[in-house]
Amino acid sequence: MPRAARKLFFFPRAHTRTRRRLPPDPTSPSFLNSLSYPHPHSRAAQAAETGGNEKEAVKAYFNNVGFDRWSRIYSESDDVNSVQRDIREGHAQTVEKVLGWLGGSPLAGVSVCDAGCGTGSLAIPLAFKGASITATDISAAMADEAARRYEAEAAAPGAPPRPATPPTFAATSLDELSGGPWDVVTCIDVLIHYPQAKVDAMLASLVGKASKKVILSFAPSTPYYEVNRGRGLGGRGHGIA
Repeated sequence: MPRAARKLFFFPRAHTRTRRRLPPDPTSPSFLNSLSYPHPHSRAAQAAETGGNEKEAVKAYFNNVGFDRWSRIYSESDDVNSVQRDIREGHAQTVEKVLGWLGGSPLAGVSVCDAGCGTGSLAIPLAFKGASITATDISAAMADEAARRYEAEAAAPGAPPRPATPPTFAATSLDELSGGPWDVVTCIDVLIHYPQAKVDAMLASLVGKASKKVILSFAPSTPYYEVNRGRGLGGRGHGIA
C-alpha cells in the first residue's frame, strides 16, 4: 500500500483515564525540596551508570529494577500502590481501545508488530484473536516474561485455541527493529521512556515498517510532566511507581 494510504493514530494517555489525581504544585517548597538531590532513577543518574548512553540506561533499567516494578504493575498482583494502580488502569484502558480498533474484524492473516511489548498485555490478546504477532521489547527480561505469560494463558483451562502462527517475542529496541513490513505496527506506552531527540527518527522507522496502520500512545507535554521526565519519573509515575 502506498505511503499516503497509511493511517497514523495518536491519542494522549491522559485521555484514557476515568479518574485523575491533581499533581503536586511544582512551585511549592516541598516539591522543590524533593528535587534537591539526584533521584536514583533520574535520566541523568541512569545515563551516568552507562557512560552517558541513554538507550543503554533504559535497557538496564527494564532488565533490573524496572522489570520488577513494571511487570508487577502489568499483572493482577495486589502488591501495588495507588500510583501503580492508576498506571495499570490507564494502560488497561489504552489496550482495550487498541483491541477495539483492531478487533472489529477477523485478524487471521493480519500481521502485527507490537514494538515495546512489555509483558504482552496487547500482543497476547491479539495473538489469540488470530493475528500473526511479532512482539519486541528493549528488555530481554520483559520479552521473556511476555513469552512466559503467553504460554501460561495458552495452557490455562478454557483458553482459546492457539493461533496458527505462534507469536514471537524478542529483545530489540525501537531503533534496531528489523523485518516487516507488517500490516499494523503498535507502540503503546513506550516513547515516554526514550530521549525526545530520538523520537522523530523512531517514529519514521515505525511508519516505514507498517503497510496499513501505525498505532501509538504518548504522554501530553505539561510542565509537571517535563519536570518529572527529567527525574526519570515520566508522566505516568516512572521511577516512583
